[in-house]
Amino acid sequence: MKKERSNWPVTILMAIILILIGVIAYVLTDMFYPRENHIEKPTTNSELKDVESFAVKENQDNTKELVALIQTGQEIKLADLSQYNNNIYYDYNGENIYIYLEDSNVGSLYNINLTNGNSNYSLDKIADLPTSITDLDVLDNHIYYLSDNHIYTYDISTNEEKLLNINNNNQITSLYTSASAGSIIYNRNNEIYVYDGSELTNIATGHIEFNLGNKVVYSIKGTNSISYYEYNLTNNSSLLIVSNIPLTYNQIIPYNSGYIYINNDQVMMTNADYVRRLYETDRHITRLILTSANEMYIEIENQEELLKLNMRNLKTNNVTLNYDYHHQIFYR
Repeated sequence: MKKERSNWPVTILMAIILILIGVIAYVLTDMFYPRENHIEKPTTNSELKDVESFAVKENQDNTKELVALIQTGQEIKLADLSQYNNNIYYDYNGENIYIYLEDSNVGSLYNINLTNGNSNYSLDKIADLPTSITDLDVLDNHIYYLSDNHIYTYDISTNEEKLLNINNNNQITSLYTSASAGSIIYNRNNEIYVYDGSELTNIATGHIEFNLGNKVVYSIKGTNSISYYEYNLTNNSSLLIVSNIPLTYNQIIPYNSGYIYINNDQVMMTNADYVRRLYETDRHITRLILTSANEMYIEIENQEELLKLNMRNLKTNNVTLNYDYHHQIFYR
C-alpha cells in the first residue's frame, strides 16, 4: 500500500506566509495613514466622551453658537451666542465650560454644565466682569482672566475675585504689557510667562499657540521663518517640534499624540516618531479647521471653496460651507 504524504507542512507554511502578509500590510498602513485615536474623555456625560474640540460656529445668517465637535464628525450645540459680540473667551475643566461674553457693553462670566447630556445644556450666569477681557483660563477651582494690564483670579467655590500679584525677581507687580492666549499667559519685557498652579514660569521669548494640560505649545519667529516648541510644565523643559517654517501663513494644531501644521503649500503631521506630508498644493495654505479625528478643512489662498481632507485615506474634495468655525480650542 502506498503511503499518502501529509499536507500539514504545506498548511503550516501557508499560514506563516499569510501571517507575514498581514504584518506587512499593518506596518504599511501605519506608515502611510494616521490611525484614529480613541480616548475616554474626563466627563460623566457619554454624549461628549469622544469630543475632539469646541468651537464657535458662525452661520451665514449671522447666527452663532458654541458647539462640541466629536471624533466621529458629529456636532453638538451647547449654547446660542447670537446676541453676543465676538469678544468671546472660554476654557473648561472637563465637566464645565466657563465662558466670557459681552452684550450691550456689559461683560459677564457664564457656566455650561457638560455633564447633563441629551443636549440639555444652558448658559448660567456666574458674575459680571469688566468689558476689557483679553484672555481667560480655568485651573482647578479658579478662573483667571486678563483685563487692563492686570491678571485677576475668580474663585468658583467662594465667588471671590482677587488681583493676582506677579513676583518678578523679588519685585512684586500686578501689571503686564500685553496678553497672549493660553494658560495664564502674558507677555512682559518680551518674555512669555505661564502660571502653572504654583509659580510663574519663564519659558521663552515667543508667542503661545495653545496649552494642552501640562504642555504649552509656543512659537518663536526669526527673520524669515518660525519654529514651534512644546513646553512641559511638569519638568520645565522645552522640546523642538519643527523649525524653519516660512512666515507666509502659520498654524499648528494638536492631533492624536502629535501635531499638524502649515508649511507654506503643505499640510504636515509630526510626532515623536515621524514627519509626514498629508497634503500639498501649488498655492499658499492659509488655515486649517480640524472638525473631527477623521476630517479636516483646508483653506487655500484665493480659493473660495474649502478643501475637505479625509484623515483616514487622505482623499480630498472641494466643499462650499454656509458656516465657519472660530475660537476653536482642542480637548486636552
